[in-house]
Amino acid sequence: MPSRLSIFRNAQEESWRSTRPKPERRSYRGAFNRAACASTVLGRSEKNAKRGGGDLGSAWWKQGRQGTRCNTVRRQTRGNRATSRASSLGQAVTTIVSLAARDFIAVGCDSLATTSTELLEPQSVTSVYFEPNGDLKLDATGKPLLQRSSQIWEKAKRMPINQLPSVTKLYDLAPLNACVLFAGASRVGNTTIAHIVDTFVARPEIKNSRSRYTLKWIADKFKEFVMELYDKEVPTKWARQTMEVILSGYSAKHRQPELWGLTFSYNRQSTEFECDVFNRIPRGTYNVTFGGQYDVIQRVVNGIDSSSNFALRQRTVEALNEYHDDMQAKVHAIDANITIPKPDFWEKKFNLFENDAGGVTRLFPDVGSLSEQAGIDFVYFLIDVMIKAQEFASSIATVGGKIHVALLTKNAPFHWIS
Repeated sequence: MPSRLSIFRNAQEESWRSTRPKPERRSYRGAFNRAACASTVLGRSEKNAKRGGGDLGSAWWKQGRQGTRCNTVRRQTRGNRATSRASSLGQAVTTIVSLAARDFIAVGCDSLATTSTELLEPQSVTSVYFEPNGDLKLDATGKPLLQRSSQIWEKAKRMPINQLPSVTKLYDLAPLNACVLFAGASRVGNTTIAHIVDTFVARPEIKNSRSRYTLKWIADKFKEFVMELYDKEVPTKWARQTMEVILSGYSAKHRQPELWGLTFSYNRQSTEFECDVFNRIPRGTYNVTFGGQYDVIQRVVNGIDSSSNFALRQRTVEALNEYHDDMQAKVHAIDANITIPKPDFWEKKFNLFENDAGGVTRLFPDVGSLSEQAGIDFVYFLIDVMIKAQEFASSIATVGGKIHVALLTKNAPFHWIS
């Protein structure tokens, strides 16, 4: 009787011989349409997208299996994978970028405003819930498959229907040494973003905090202010549009830049409209971060976008599970008493991108040491590459118009570059 170890080895060798791919000629004809692949963050990667496109560097690769939602404003939620946190994301429009170096902050955005609405393809409803003769389809118990209006809403997709080519999405928070970038909603009810910023800065507690404020305090106050406005202007929580904000600047008593993110979105699971506040780039660290629509930027900066990252991880798990089951079947054919334990292939050690991003080639500039002009050029480049990529996509471009760039330093106020 052969030992269990030899049985396993024989089965392993047989499986390898039967599945080994044959050499094939590679063809490079037909360019891959990178722009057509929207930055989708689904399932375990969803939370990180919600918090914006991720920063340049290894931190983005350590996101791993986390649940939530890049409304990367995401935001961008295409595909058919179920999300662990159902939120009102829709398709993201706008690209916003903020770069924190040792001596300055460079911020930028596009200027194309896109109005979107929920659209429904009739076939997606009739094919699922109706018979060819128009009657409702019934389940095994005789009850209609269509029970709730939410079943129809779930099949709707938020799509662009109107656009304005020159809109401001970047605002100064003077007298505070900070600024805000917006993606997603262009207004809250009938209140425009510009009016929201002006009203917030005019509040006495904000104006009088010039010598003592922190960016964290400003972020929390802005959250409270906007949430109150949502309650007043749009009482129905599920009808509120998602809005992503990047707050960039300097705290009153600190010389190092810091960036904060706020994402306002409806959580379908908890049926609550929520705001997630998080420190995108803490004081003492130097990086570039982006939000809104940024899949092409991720490929340039990180070597791969969130959607592809998750898809490859998911496929790796599927392949390893299939390999385990194949091995188990071959072993059982020899000895039915031997069971090969199946590990959780979502564990960190099985992540293709865990060690130095799996060797994926990506951009690694020393952001902290960039000159002001280099930082400005870098921000402009990232936004421009997103715009240019969409020019060749088959879908409607939702990033475009003039590129707006501004600069902040500890001693100089916010000033426009373009």
